Amino acid sequence: MKHTIFFLILIGMTSLFYTSCEKSGLQITSTNDNKPIQTRGECEECPEVDECCCAVWLDDDYDDAMLRFCGTSDGAAACSGFSYCGTPFSGGGQQLDLADPNERKKTFCMTEGSPFYVVNYSTTQTTGIIISCQDGFTNPDTVHRRIQPLDTFYFETNGLCEITPCP
Repeated sequence: MKHTIFFLILIGMTSLFYTSCEKSGLQITSTNDNKPIQTRGECEECPEVDECCCAVWLDDDYDDAMLRFCGTSDGAAACSGFSYCGTPFSGGGQQLDLADPNERKKTFCMTEGSPFYVVNYSTTQTTGIIISCQDGFTNPDTVHRRIQPLDTFYFETNGLCEITPCP
């Protein structure tokens, strides 16, 4: 009788383990068999395998932000530039306004290993933002920046969708 109960408990724990692993949300980052499988967040907005699901939101001390992004993989307006990371780039451009109190977080997509820049296009207001290209992760890599009016910050993503500010 003790052995039967032990095996039932063992089978139950094993099935719990396999069920939880099945829902972990893994995607292969490349068709190249030499690359590791990378964990991805839940992001339906960025469907490509090599895209990072990014988001920008306000730092707590600021009421709103008027931002222009260049280099995104999902922006409707084409733009180009030269990154201070040393890489020229082109891609989508988009304007993301964080003025609506009901919509304080905006999402965008970036191709892994790509540079982008953010401009505070307000002529009078300094703003504080937080950016992550690991949207949907439990503990995402984040970058905090305080941006003066009409100032520009340059960033680059890597293969893990981490963001590095350019000097």
